[in-house]
Order: sequence, then structure tokens, then C-alpha cells
Amino acid sequence: MGQLVDQYLQQKRAEAARKEYQEKANVLIQEGLVIKDYNPSNIYSDDYPNCDWDGPNAGRYYRVFPIAVTDDEYEEIKKYHDSKKTFSSSNGIANDLKVISIIVYIATFIAGIVLGSTLGDSIFSDNDFAFGSAFIVWIYGLISGSILLGLSEAVSLLQSLKDKPNQE
Repeated sequence: MGQLVDQYLQQKRAEAARKEYQEKANVLIQEGLVIKDYNPSNIYSDDYPNCDWDGPNAGRYYRVFPIAVTDDEYEEIKKYHDSKKTFSSSNGIANDLKVISIIVYIATFIAGIVLGSTLGDSIFSDNDFAFGSAFIVWIYGLISGSILLGLSEAVSLLQSLKDKPNQE
């Protein structure tokens, strides 16, 4: 029975050490205290997910490793590390597409009202408002706005998948 307990305790200590190392690595990576290891073949892979976009290494794929720090240095770094700071999965393009989709919804609704009122008052219509014309504009707006909104959600989900390895 003592051997099983020893194995269990060793396993739990190893898990705790891995968790502590991962937490320490995340803090150091979030603070930018990293070493970049560039892919020698310069091909994207899951092992080398990051890419420099400017500077002397533009276009080269790399992975990051936290720098080695002592326990005292790490404690000092933790004092300045904002524990609530996490990788933001917000993406400017996703936000822009969401705003554009809302603008499309509003603009086509207003355009449908204006078009329906204008065509309803014409000599070709007996009604005060041309619902058919307004409805067509509203359907186009609904479809195009929904496509843009869906695209913004797809970009947002892709960003969260990209950030996921950095958060674990």
C-alpha cells in the first residue's frame, strides 16, 4: 500500500510542478520576456506558429520560450505583472466588420423607408408607400449585414484559436 501512495504523491507533485512552470512561463511570455527560436526551414508549422512582420526577420516563423529567471526575479516580475491582464482575443478587423454590419442594417432600413415613400408617391403607385420596393431593399440589407456579421464572428473565433496556445 505504501508504494501506491508514493506513486500517487509523486504523480501529484509532478503535476503541480508542471502547472507552476506553465503559470510562470505564461507570465513571462505575457510580459514579453521571451527568446525567439526561428524555424530553420522558414515554413509555418504548429511548432512555429508566430511570424515577424517587420524588422530584419520579417516573414520568418518562430516560437517563443520564456527566458530563464531565478525565483527572486520571478517574484519581482509578478509584482509588476497585472494578474488580470490576459491575451486579448479582440481583433480590430472583427470589430470593424461588426460595426460595418450594424451600419448596413441601419442604412438599408432607412433606404427602404425612403425608397418606399418615394416610389409610393409616384404616379405608378396607388399606395402611399411601396412595400414591395422597401421589402427588397430590407432583404438585401439583412442578407449583406448578416454575412458581414458572420464574417466578423469567424475572424473573432480564428483569433481566439490563434491565442489559445498562448493562454494555456
